[in-house]
Amino acid sequence: KAEAQAALQLDSTYQPAREMLAEVEGAVNRVREIDKKLRVSKQHVAEGSLTDADRQLDDVLALDADNAQAQELRRQIREEVARREQRKQQAEAIRQARELWSQQRYAECIAQLLELQKQAPDNTEVAKLLETARNDQAEVEKQKKLAEARGLLGNQKYEQARNVLLALQKGFPQDVAVEN
Repeated sequence: KAEAQAALQLDSTYQPAREMLAEVEGAVNRVREIDKKLRVSKQHVAEGSLTDADRQLDDVLALDADNAQAQELRRQIREEVARREQRKQQAEAIRQARELWSQQRYAECIAQLLELQKQAPDNTEVAKLLETARNDQAEVEKQKKLAEARGLLGNQKYEQARNVLLALQKGFPQDVAVEN
């Protein structure tokens, strides 16, 4: 730029110097525009507005397709979008599992939670819900067996009632209701 300006000071009509100066100023403006759009894109990322950030990167890459900063930022945005989608799917799966649990469809709930636990082994919410569902399922089974034993006792089928209670006692050794 300085060279072109110096040449124009010597001869203000020298066309190659004018063209070079215009080209340099165009390149400088393009770089400024790219930097501005990159800053705006980073700000959008920081605010969590990934769609807006990605649009800004489209503009940057239209101006400079090989811009390493823009390509790296786009990669980070894509990863974050994937993480958000995964969290969204997990939240939906947990919601469905809670619905199954509230409907006392424990086997389906537990199966769904086990599958989800494979995908997200560190998710404590899944682990807690899985434990709750298993405990509730065991409690329902225990109550059914106790009712069966009471029915057998009422029908004076003592040996069968005893066998049901012995099996229950093995599964619930500390349970007072089973012991009684």
